[in-house]
Amino acid sequence: MGPLHYSNGLVSRLTFSWLNPLIALNKRRPVEASDLPCFDNHGYECENLTEKLDSEWHREKANAERNARKPSMWKALFLMFSFQEYATLCTLMLTYSVTKTAIPYMLYCVLKELSEPSPQTNAALLLGAILCLYAGIESTCQTYIKYRAFLFAMRVRTALCGVIFKKVGVWGRVMATGYFNSPGNGSKKNVDISILNEKFFWRMR
Repeated sequence: MGPLHYSNGLVSRLTFSWLNPLIALNKRRPVEASDLPCFDNHGYECENLTEKLDSEWHREKANAERNARKPSMWKALFLMFSFQEYATLCTLMLTYSVTKTAIPYMLYCVLKELSEPSPQTNAALLLGAILCLYAGIESTCQTYIKYRAFLFAMRVRTALCGVIFKKVGVWGRVMATGYFNSPGNGSKKNVDISILNEKFFWRMR
């Protein structure tokens, strides 16, 4: 069986049914890395995330230096993601809040209609259908809010780890050159370590 592919279909994405083959496969044998879905999205690759955060951090440091303020890591992380991603998440959160607030009111309307001496069956059925629809929308929004929040967290963690390892690698290469152990650099052994850190080791603020 070849690797699975992430589906772009609306129903498949809403219900996460694109994971069903993977669940069925897990019933027959343990799942391996080659069985995991292929997202085919370069935005989730560690190298791209690392370069994106590194670029945003350097841009933030340059802006902070021009404006005479401290650079903000939070701002660099925030600028890693597109406006569309934030708009999608905010839309989901707003829809979830609206439906969550409307469900008790719709339930009240259904119960009020049923408690009437001569209840209107069609009206009660319509209100009940709307109530079920709102409940479904609320559940779907809640699931996708968590799903997208986990995606945000995964990319932030990957980018941070990638940048840290990148900077640590640069530091290791500097130390491996034996610069401070060279006979001619005796006067440089007492160089301020903060200057070296500023040039070769990325400081998170």
